[in-house]
Amino acid sequence: MTCRATAFLAYTGDAVKLTPEFFNALKDGSRVTLTFHFWSGATVTYHVTKSGTR
Repeated sequence: MTCRATAFLAYTGDAVKLTPEFFNALKDGSRVTLTFHFWSGATVTYHVTKSGTR
């Protein structure tokens, strides 16, 4: 799944805030890989698994 337009609100204060719309688009039990590419050239990869509605 590629979700680029509404995946995050902003990168400010050393934080990336994911939107509720992003999480609502995931199916329960699905695992997604998020890779953030920053202007510095650094990348950070997270694995997220949705469980329930929260």
